[in-house]
Amino acid sequence: MDAAFRRRADNDNRREPCAVRLARRNVLASRTVVECAAGLVTTAREAFFAAEHAWAAERLLDAVGRQDFSGWAAGDEGTSPHRWRLARRRLELHLLAGPTPFEALLRDEFDRLWAEIAAPAAAECAA
Repeated sequence: MDAAFRRRADNDNRREPCAVRLARRNVLASRTVVECAAGLVTTAREAFFAAEHAWAAERLLDAVGRQDFSGWAAGDEGTSPHRWRLARRRLELHLLAGPTPFEALLRDEFDRLWAEIAAPAAAECAA
């Protein structure tokens, strides 16, 4: 068999650390859950939080792909603006009195994204 057929593609994600693949999978799963449930959006507030979730998921996927978590690292709002924006939206959803079913789902998915912020960085420190 020709070696060209056995060689992995440059974009083969098996070259990435397991933690990076897992983080990407979890962020994509969160984005998919919100996109599938978006038919439940009935208010402007729900649409706002859905758009914020989409923004956070895209930025986090970019960070995972580049392995550059500078906007997500712990720090003040000037050094880690993405982390602070996600934290604000997450807190706002947790403080809602009587959230709709879609807002409750968004709260859970924002929590999932929040958990992914530290996962690739922690794996990087262990290596």
